[in-house]
Amino acid sequence: MAGRYVSFGVPPAAFLLDTVTRRYIKLSAGGWTRIDARDFVLVRPSAKKAIHPISDVVFRPLSSLPAFPPCG
Repeated sequence: MAGRYVSFGVPPAAFLLDTVTRRYIKLSAGGWTRIDARDFVLVRPSAKKAIHPISDVVFRPLSSLPAFPPCG
């Protein structure tokens, strides 16, 4: 949790919640998130099981996040 944003997972999905607008978005089919005061990082699950898997990493400044659509 960092200020207005909260990341959480409901296996197998990862979500990001905006506490000000009370809206959330589904980020991916799983993964791990980290949020600090300025930045958001999402590490997606690896496509293959391996000892040292290669995973996609998404890095975004919080200020660049688009508005979340209404929940419905």
